[in-house]
Amino acid sequence: MTQRWIISVILLGLMLWTSTGWSVAHAQGQRDIGVAPTVAPASVPITGEYWALIIGIDDYQQAPNLESAVKDATAVRDVLKNRYGFQQHRIIELFNQQATGSAIQNALYQLGRQAGTDDSVFIYYAGHGQYDDSGRLGWWVPTEADPKNPGTFIMDVAILNYIKGMQAKHVYLVADSCFSGTLFGTRALPPIDDQWFAKLYAKSSRWGLTSGANEPVADYGKGGHSVFAYYLLSLLKENTDPYLVPSRIHDRIASLVSNNSRQTPRSEPLKQAGDEGGQFVFRLASTETPNDVPDYLGSERQRLAEERSRFEAEREAFRKQQ
Repeated sequence: MTQRWIISVILLGLMLWTSTGWSVAHAQGQRDIGVAPTVAPASVPITGEYWALIIGIDDYQQAPNLESAVKDATAVRDVLKNRYGFQQHRIIELFNQQATGSAIQNALYQLGRQAGTDDSVFIYYAGHGQYDDSGRLGWWVPTEADPKNPGTFIMDVAILNYIKGMQAKHVYLVADSCFSGTLFGTRALPPIDDQWFAKLYAKSSRWGLTSGANEPVADYGKGGHSVFAYYLLSLLKENTDPYLVPSRIHDRIASLVSNNSRQTPRSEPLKQAGDEGGQFVFRLASTETPNDVPDYLGSERQRLAEERSRFEAEREAFRKQQ
C-alpha cells in the first residue's frame, strides 16, 4: 500500500467524521460549547414582561448615509414580535430622523422607568459608531450628529449609565456598529445542566453583543442585511429551542460573521452595569419558520457532501490507476 493511498484513506476518514459530526451536532443543538440542556417549553418560570428599543439609522444629516440599518432593525423587530412574544405596545421604535441624540437618550431613560423589576429589556442599535484613536472612548452617532464634533455623539458610557439605572431584571444590548471594548467585563459561563436556563433567568443581568470590537463593521453583506444582522436574524428565525440566551447566540453566529467579514462579534456582560450572573432569556412563542429564511446550515451540509463526493471520485480514479 503506497504512502499516497494511506494519506487518501486518512483524508476520507476525516471527511466522513466531519460530516457525521456536523449532522449530530445540528440535531442536538450543539455548537461549540457542549450539548444543550434538555428543557421543555414553559419549564422556566418567566414572570415579567418583555420590552424593546429598536434603533435604525440610514439617513444622516451630516455623516455618510447607510443602506441596510433600518432594514436590519425592522427585521429584528418583526422576528421579536412574530416568534418571541414581544408586544407592539412595549416596543419603542426610532428610525432615521426620529433617532436624534435626545430622542435616543429619552427612550433609554423611559425604558428604565417603565420596565418593572421582573421585566426584560432588549435594545438594538444599527447605525454609525465611532471611537477615538486610543480605543478608550466610543460613541453612537445619532441622525443629526456632526462627524467633526464628538460632542454631538452619544458616549458609550452614557448608554452604560442608562442601562445601569434600569430597574429591569435583564437588559440585553445588541449593537451593529463599532463600539468601545471598554464596556465589557468578563465572566465564566455557569455549568450546563437541566436547570441552566432557570438559573440564568433568576439572577439579574446586563449583557451586550456587538457586531465588532474597535474595527469598522460592514453596512452590506448578505440578503440585503449587514453580515452580522443576516446571521443574527437567521438564528432567531430558524431557532426551535424553547429558550435562547446571549452566550449561545454569540457561540452560534460569531464564527459565521468572522468567516464572512473582517469583523469579530463580541458578547460579554456589560462592565459595572449591575450584572449579577444571569442572562436575558428569549422565550420562543412560535415554532413556525418563515419560508424566506436562508438555511445557512443546510448549505454548509450540502457543501460538505459535495466535497465528500469529489473525494470519493478521486479515490476511485486513483484505484483504477494502480
